Amino acid sequence: MTDIRLEIRLDRLAENFRLIREAAGPGVRVLAVVKADAYGHGMIPAARVLEREGADFFGVFDLDEARLLRGHEFTTPILVLKGVRPDQAPEAVESGASLALFTSEAARALSRASVEAGMTTRVHVKVDTGMGRLGVPASEATAFCRETAALPGLAVEGLFSHFSVSEEADHPLTRRQEELFARVLDELPVRPPLVHVSNTGGVLNRLSLPLDMVRTGIGLYGCMPGPGLAGAERFLPVMRFSTRVHFVKTVPPGATVSYGATFTSSKKSVLATLPVGYANGLFRRLSNRGEVLIRGCRAPLVGNICMNLAMADVTEIPGVTAGDEAVLLGEQGGDEIRADELAQKAGTIHYEILCSLGRSNPRDYTGGPPDEETNDPAAGG
Repeated sequence: MTDIRLEIRLDRLAENFRLIREAAGPGVRVLAVVKADAYGHGMIPAARVLEREGADFFGVFDLDEARLLRGHEFTTPILVLKGVRPDQAPEAVESGASLALFTSEAARALSRASVEAGMTTRVHVKVDTGMGRLGVPASEATAFCRETAALPGLAVEGLFSHFSVSEEADHPLTRRQEELFARVLDELPVRPPLVHVSNTGGVLNRLSLPLDMVRTGIGLYGCMPGPGLAGAERFLPVMRFSTRVHFVKTVPPGATVSYGATFTSSKKSVLATLPVGYANGLFRRLSNRGEVLIRGCRAPLVGNICMNLAMADVTEIPGVTAGDEAVLLGEQGGDEIRADELAQKAGTIHYEILCSLGRSNPRDYTGGPPDEETNDPAAGG
């Protein structure tokens, strides 16, 4: 029996998707974001569930991820959110994926490659309305869309942007982004088939733009982009991370723990050593900050977290022995440690927590059909 278990609840993933579908409203398509190995949950097992649930699109970061999905024979359309450089045009056309587009150079290269291949490439023009990462400036977007639509071999399938603070209802930047995007949309002679802006926060805050599709990522995996979102309590975390107590010992007052002696016992104490550390995605910044659930009770992590070991003070938890389950993320005995709690204590965001844990440990899939339940560490692709 392994000392570490990273459980992925596929039934919860399916239910979270249904909640997004419900919140999006009738007739609105849902793009499920499975980039970054499905936020650490495993792209291929996650995509199987989401395709079965009726996801209308998959969102991936780059061509490599698109090829991975196609290699597993998924038929759901794919949108490459990163877009492509001009030199990537031939392989982008060959992939058959829809592509984010925001430069004239890439548009012309895709047009040439499409004509040469005798294919039509679907593109989604990305408009930068205030995120400041990728996209055509809103002031240039209308002309860019017209130029792109005139290029042979290209079909403008979509127009989209990305909110930066949609989790905060009525944030002035969000309203400004909505206004800029609506202006671009109004100026277009022909509305593309797929107009999409809302991410998870936008969906749950029911932003007012008329949309054909929404994109959801973090909500699928049971986490929220911010507090106070309507219906957030209905979403259930998909990932649970646990280990087993490896060693228990009693130390006297004044004993120091781990590298750097950052913790000193103030009294006779009982310490449980856990066979997990930053090599497993347990952030070292949780040293002397984080907690673990053992026998349904919270035990503080004490001393610096090591590469493969961490220590918990179980003085107040009677009877802890080697082999007891220790939960670092998830539920036990009526209590729960959630990713946003870990993120707050580690000085990061819960997206990073999920990605770090998911990429560092073999995943155990439960709650799905027998062919989807596996503990294969390569199941994520």
